[in-house]
Amino acid sequence: LEQRQLGEIEDAMFREQHKLAVVFEVDWLIESCRDWLKGKMDTAAGGQDKRFVFEESWYIFEKWGAKCVVDGLVSIFASKNNSTFITEYMLDVDGHLKTGQNRHIAQTGGQ
Repeated sequence: LEQRQLGEIEDAMFREQHKLAVVFEVDWLIESCRDWLKGKMDTAAGGQDKRFVFEESWYIFEKWGAKCVVDGLVSIFASKNNSTFITEYMLDVDGHLKTGQNRHIAQTGGQ
């Protein structure tokens, strides 16, 4: 069989694509979606990109229990300067973080 991959998709389509992969238990598509997100994590430079990958990672963890996605984000972000992102994110959510989000957002600042 030919190796299947997701290819390029728009950020706005990612959550739905991942959801369909999980609901219909399409393992190669789940893996491909998560690889796509990991690629976005690796290249996220600005606040908007970092916010997108943080929120998508958190959603996958919260909805599907995939802690490995959040752990991957923390691992990748720990080596980046995220002080501006963390400050802007914390100010923007204004006390509306879900349980556990504050710990994960703080971990992106490094250990």
